[in-house]
Amino acid sequence: MEFKIGNKIVEIKFDFRLMFRIDKDLATKDANGQSSKNGIGALFYKIVDRDDQGIVDLIQFCGSKKGKAVSEDEALSAIENYFEKSDAEDPQEALFEEIQEEMVQSGFFKKKILKYIENMRLGLELAESQATDNDATAQMQAKAISEIIGKMESALS
Repeated sequence: MEFKIGNKIVEIKFDFRLMFRIDKDLATKDANGQSSKNGIGALFYKIVDRDDQGIVDLIQFCGSKKGKAVSEDEALSAIENYFEKSDAEDPQEALFEEIQEEMVQSGFFKKKILKYIENMRLGLELAESQATDNDATAQMQAKAISEIIGKMESALS
């Protein structure tokens, strides 16, 4: 998969190097700044949920080099350029599908996605154990986690 950012072409390969960097750099951090190493799962969910920010994040991440970060505007221009060259009826949906498929086909990414789902299941168990008839927040949280897991598992099959 390639995107044109300014005058350069950025190729995105879903290999071990990209998996490692995304999992490290796009992960959420706890109060002490420790990485939860969930960058792949979080990015995959954005793609599965058709959140445009996921595509922007991916292009910014892959296109940035030390000392020269790709701006959001540059990433948006790269996406627009990609859409202009696409012959798909719905180029946005086609791009989401292509990214999703490449992430799933990469053994490195798929392994991390499965681990993310496993961790989400633990969160679901916790939320369900806290969800009493009187705790609507915990019930809603459990339902949301369950829906996320369902979407991600569906995308993997």
